[in-house]
Amino acid sequence: MKAIFTTLILFLIVSYSVAQNGMGPFKHITTNEGLSQSNVTCILQDDDGFMWFGTQDGLNKYDGKTIKVYKNDPANPKSLSHNYILTLFKDHNGNFWIGSHGGGLNFFERETEIFTQFSHFFNDTTDLSKIRVEAIEEDRDGNLWVGTYGQGLRFIDFKNKKIVHFKADGLPGSISSDFIRDIHVDQQGTVWIANFYDGLNHFDKASGRFTKHKHDPKDPSSLSKNDVCGSEQMGVG
Repeated sequence: MKAIFTTLILFLIVSYSVAQNGMGPFKHITTNEGLSQSNVTCILQDDDGFMWFGTQDGLNKYDGKTIKVYKNDPANPKSLSHNYILTLFKDHNGNFWIGSHGGGLNFFERETEIFTQFSHFFNDTTDLSKIRVEAIEEDRDGNLWVGTYGQGLRFIDFKNKKIVHFKADGLPGSISSDFIRDIHVDQQGTVWIANFYDGLNHFDKASGRFTKHKHDPKDPSSLSKNDVCGSEQMGVG
């Protein structure tokens, strides 16, 4: 979900240990409590129970009492590449992948608190350092699917150390749009891609082709609209 909240209202999971486990009352968290910026773009909970908030000006870690802020430091190549964060994703190892608005894709190792910016992946010669990353998802094999705004879809195969770049080239079986809003892997392992104003796609791994789903006013069983906002509206589980 890419909705931006002008203020952050959280249902806190409160505990006096490192992680938050019990339910508590609503609490209003703003910049007065240390939040780096009031426009919260994404929220994630890590394996230890800490809450992480991406904003238009930095990444925030909340332990139930205090907030630690992570921002880009031009003098530190191991810092966050861009302060405008669009999406947060936790992989099967519990580490974070961060998509930014113009700063590409970052990997954050929680144990060392080091950010790694991926300007290039393996065999891909496209510079990823300046793109807008809208969506990140992991499939059953531990590979990443990265959706961008205007630069198509990347499939990152870590085992074979290669990347496949899918673009909307108009050919049969291609993805319908380079402007990707969300990605979801369903219970059967099928990858679904929601596009900005251009419907929905699902990927067939065996054939390497995409199937397009769009609104058809003459077909009541088609998509209700072509602007699919997220996995909740994909109707897939």
